[in-house]
Amino acid sequence: MDKSILGFEGVVMVAGSKPRVDYSEVERLTKFGWSASRIADQLRCSERTVVRVRAKLGIAQPVSLYSAKRVSPERLERARLLIEDGVSHNEIKRTLGMNTDTLRRHFPGTQWSQVEAGMFARTARDARQILGSSR
Repeated sequence: MDKSILGFEGVVMVAGSKPRVDYSEVERLTKFGWSASRIADQLRCSERTVVRVRAKLGIAQPVSLYSAKRVSPERLERARLLIEDGVSHNEIKRTLGMNTDTLRRHFPGTQWSQVEAGMFARTARDARQILGSSR
């Protein structure tokens, strides 16, 4: 005798146990581009459960069209030139609108160390004092 009954959509209820999420429903909603949060709300489970089900099914969360933007070769070249001139990753981020993770991925080992950042800050402070006193 099967003790399972169909609860709300996408969840299988078994008498005497916790509700189980229907893997095929998670897969279907993922293919429609739904986020883990939205699927969790629909199936009345946690986001973590949706992530685990996706992992077991070997599917990933759909990638947003906006998150997969490619950096143009021209912008990478401008960033390379700025790095060669000694500009910090944070300044390149502000100037070119590039994410610091993108800079680290394309130009590994080029970000300033804490010592270099401290030296720059000290030099900038000294320059402001000199320029401020000469006015």
